Amino acid sequence: MPEARQKDWTRVRFGDVATQVRSRVDPDESGLTRYVAGEHMDTDDLHIRRWGTIGEGYLGPAFHMRFKPGQVLYGSRRTYLRKVAVADFEGITSNTTFVIEPKDPATLLPEFLPLVMQAETFHRHSIGESKGSVNPYINFSDLAWYEFALPPLEEQGRITQVLATGDSVVERLQEAALAASTLYGAVGAGHLAQPGLEGVDPTDWKPPGWTCIPLEELVVSSAPICYGIVQVGRHDHAGVPTLAIKDLRGDYSTGVHRTTPSVEMQYVRSRIQPGDLLLSIKATIGEVAVVPEGFVGNISRDLARLRFDPTRVEAQFFRHLYRSPRYTEYVTSRLVGSTRAELSITTLRDMLVPVPPIVDQLRIIEEMDALERAQTALSNRAVKASQLNRRILHQALSQEGVDDAVQ
Repeated sequence: MPEARQKDWTRVRFGDVATQVRSRVDPDESGLTRYVAGEHMDTDDLHIRRWGTIGEGYLGPAFHMRFKPGQVLYGSRRTYLRKVAVADFEGITSNTTFVIEPKDPATLLPEFLPLVMQAETFHRHSIGESKGSVNPYINFSDLAWYEFALPPLEEQGRITQVLATGDSVVERLQEAALAASTLYGAVGAGHLAQPGLEGVDPTDWKPPGWTCIPLEELVVSSAPICYGIVQVGRHDHAGVPTLAIKDLRGDYSTGVHRTTPSVEMQYVRSRIQPGDLLLSIKATIGEVAVVPEGFVGNISRDLARLRFDPTRVEAQFFRHLYRSPRYTEYVTSRLVGSTRAELSITTLRDMLVPVPPIVDQLRIIEEMDALERAQTALSNRAVKASQLNRRILHQALSQEGVDDAVQ
């Protein structure tokens, strides 16, 4: 920010320009229909995208604070989660979510307030003043003495407009990514199952001309379906890369655990190579990925390895099939465990796979891959646009040079 412009900025305390709104209501008598809890607010996202309906299920006694459109909601518990959101409807929240608005809109624009609360310096202050270790919390009085540089009203408007434009770009990209994801699911549903047919078993809905084959018969005999290392042990920087569920959506490098060679040697059977398909089989069910070129290592107990016979099934075809709505329903029907879902190796081996000729598999792969690439590209662009918006926010609210200017 140019020094000449910063000279007009005023150093203020948060509590001098913003106030906590304490409008208490009875949810059952308020006439309101929606409530917002902590889980309805997302990290670094000013939009409220989810909410609960008053009267549907139990609503605890803490939910008695009314909020109105334009007011800011701030999660005062575990403030490191950085939950700041702007209401665009009227509703109720709990007393652990602060409802905040400007004291005087002629000093602090309502649209500028949430930007102040998204600043890194605000988050650092809030986290630093939090109390408690298990469920750290902050009082509004702790926020009140946070100091920051407040620009003139006209400058607030310019900054707000720039960031609102950037936010609009992010929203459009996220909507496009969601549409691409929906299209991917719809195309998969159309290609990988006969529409309108009932039944969970693939024999009930497989497309004409496809054959249902047990999964065990589709892998190479020298690499039967198996799970990985039961206890991966301590991290060894010189050890063998060992994938966990969290790595299936990663780059197969960052944060990957490395198991000591002595432990890994006991699980030669579960070693993986490029082209192998990996499934999550404990707790988090549904993750699926194909091992990329260049990776060699092993897997943890929560994953299963499938090395398909390429003359019968393409790994990428099975990956798309596994993610399709009908096959997901089939997999879910085979799970065991009431508290921690599991897909046993025995069950996995017996699961039926609807298999078309290889030429049809390749055609489906080509189309589904293209849709997936489009979705990924849009999602990545949305992330980069969001990161750019945050950089602009940081630069716009930077207090570098302000202290000298206002002294």
